[in-house]
Amino acid sequence: MDFGATVCKPLPLCNICPLNKTCVAFNQNKIDLLPVKQKSIIKKERWFSYFIFSFNNKKFVRQRIAKDIWQNLHEFYLEETNTNPEWSAGKIKSWLKKSLNINNPTNINIIVAKKQVLTHQIIQGYFIYVELTSKPEFKTAAGFWLSDAEINSIAFPQFINQFNSKTTIQLQVL
Repeated sequence: MDFGATVCKPLPLCNICPLNKTCVAFNQNKIDLLPVKQKSIIKKERWFSYFIFSFNNKKFVRQRIAKDIWQNLHEFYLEETNTNPEWSAGKIKSWLKKSLNINNPTNINIIVAKKQVLTHQIIQGYFIYVELTSKPEFKTAAGFWLSDAEINSIAFPQFINQFNSKTTIQLQVL
């Protein structure tokens, strides 16, 4: 590998290469064609903002049923965007009111997620913890309200597990 990277590079050093007598590319005058470079995979960037809605010591969770990554695993309320939404507390309050008719959340905590690189995708995002004074009616997301113990007994993608394992204890104190 190191040999190929230092000798057989974009401008190869064929004249000083000790293997040039047996090199197919050199002997057939194909040094511009060999080795065949495979196309690099273009990775789609996705931004996942997970809203962890908490009401009466329970959190809203739903199962991913679409034919997409993490099918049949569980997740919190998801807002997916193509670019970084750059959340702030004010922007979240406005979005909650406009999109979900949620007024007066008692606490908002924004946590930047650790990026996850998949074969064809780069997943980035946020975990937004929102304490509520009343239970909202979600029109687009069927799900359940579960206790932390119940949440610990169901399967989540690794992207969410990195949040659950590090912050659940901290969020209970808020």
